[in-house]
Amino acid sequence: RSGALHPVARGVYRRSEFIETDPALRRADAFLARVRATHLLWDGELVFAGFAAAAVWRIPTIGPAPKRIDVASAPARGGRSNTALRRSYVPDVTEYEIVDGLRVTPVARTVIDVARWGTFSQGVIACDAALHGSHKTSEQISRTPLGMSELISAGRMLGSVPGKRKSAAVVAFSDGRAESPGESLSRVAINELGMPCPVLQQEFYDRSGLVGIVDFWWPEFNLI
Repeated sequence: RSGALHPVARGVYRRSEFIETDPALRRADAFLARVRATHLLWDGELVFAGFAAAAVWRIPTIGPAPKRIDVASAPARGGRSNTALRRSYVPDVTEYEIVDGLRVTPVARTVIDVARWGTFSQGVIACDAALHGSHKTSEQISRTPLGMSELISAGRMLGSVPGKRKSAAVVAFSDGRAESPGESLSRVAINELGMPCPVLQQEFYDRSGLVGIVDFWWPEFNLI
């Protein structure tokens, strides 16, 4: 009643003082809180996958937050998707990492799942971020940049699963030189418009040294 606690899920609350106030980060913050609530309410053996694992890894995504929480599950272990959980059935879910006390699929598998289940833009943003990596800050988890071969291998290891062809197309388009979701989204838009692919993060120098680094450069048009 005092407003000190904010409801996240049935029986789960968080302190209001820790809720993200930045509008640009509020959606991701609220979704991560739902993932943590699911961890508390369900079996502790859950391995979060897809968009849920991306939230834990602080891998950026766009669009409305998913209504259900993605988890990895092997068919032989039983369990079905329901209104709260969406289970991704794969041959083996033994490989996971613990991040902030939560079991999550590795980064490569995580972004492949986002590419399978999400839109092309969502997949590119996630894969670009995985290839680019991130340094640990107060809000972020340190992620070592992945190699393209790691993403390709993660896709192949899933075998024949829904969305595999789409995820392969996303991986082929991905570029770790993109430094933000905005740059990734712009690359998708440039491609959809039929424009030539630009060179990313090109450095320009003069006699005094570095002039600057540009996001997009089309050398054939002398255009930045």
